[in-house]
Amino acid sequence: MTEDILKNRFLAYLQRLSAPRAIAENIEAKKAEVEGLLAILRKYAAPEPQQWWEKVELVLMEECKSRSWPTGNELREACTKVNAKLGTVQTSRKAGVGSGYRPDKAKITAKRIKKGEPVGERDLTGVLAREMIERELVTQAELDSYGISG
Repeated sequence: MTEDILKNRFLAYLQRLSAPRAIAENIEAKKAEVEGLLAILRKYAAPEPQQWWEKVELVLMEECKSRSWPTGNELREACTKVNAKLGTVQTSRKAGVGSGYRPDKAKITAKRIKKGEPVGERDLTGVLAREMIERELVTQAELDSYGISG
């Protein structure tokens, strides 16, 4: 239900504006653009979307430089600005910065090793090296290729 409110309000907003020239005559491209913009809205939306959308719409109107649809970046900036004003910590509903996301150092380092990129000596000989081997992210031969023995 709340999803429908947000979608309907956003579509009504877009109807007052011109579609970008590059997609104005292409129905499929317009649909794809709308879905992409809606995905951004859903990502940042507050639990009460109607009141939240009114604030986002106001920011978009105040900051728009043309009568065309907002870009994804403009929409994201408006959403984050409203969320900051409201004190909403929610920056994304997906895993990422601010949502408990923790980078997997073993996976990141293993990718670097597989690409032959520089890594720290401790990463090749210490606890992380053992973890990468145990998790089968790298082989001992790949670690040995760096010429450092541990």
